[in-house]
Amino acid sequence: MPIAKNPPKVSIDATRSRSTKIAGGDWDDKLQKVQLDIVVKNLDLNKSVEGLTVYYWTLAQSLVDKKAYLVVDAGTFDVSLNGSAEGREIRHQCEEITLKWDDTDAVFGQRYKGYVLALVNAQKEVVAVKSNFPSWQTAFERAFDLKKKSWCGMDLKPLSAPPRK
Repeated sequence: MPIAKNPPKVSIDATRSRSTKIAGGDWDDKLQKVQLDIVVKNLDLNKSVEGLTVYYWTLAQSLVDKKAYLVVDAGTFDVSLNGSAEGREIRHQCEEITLKWDDTDAVFGQRYKGYVLALVNAQKEVVAVKSNFPSWQTAFERAFDLKKKSWCGMDLKPLSAPPRK
């Protein structure tokens, strides 16, 4: 995917709400709820920005094979921004994901690890990329091949699911 030659002045970021508590089957099983809140801002107050699409992926690390990551959420949403106070920013709240895991005796499940965001214009050029891992940010193009419930490595290359213990 080509990088936009003259991209609009737009920023993209995500914050995550995350809570982890001991719950579920055993005394040490963890229950984690994760939800991304994605924010796209128009940094140019004099220009409107139309025809943008945000692609996002939320990843969780396997506790069985720590080199494997599960795409627990993925999706897109359209973005149109202007210079007004109300239209300068758009927020999108992703689905709340519940993860169950244990990293002690009976190791199982996945734990939240991070996200990849890509902002693409109508010409299918990348305007902005954001991730909480530099390696994911540089390899973001591989994320476009990932679907929800698919597995990948730290390099975002597809993997087969790790074996269950």
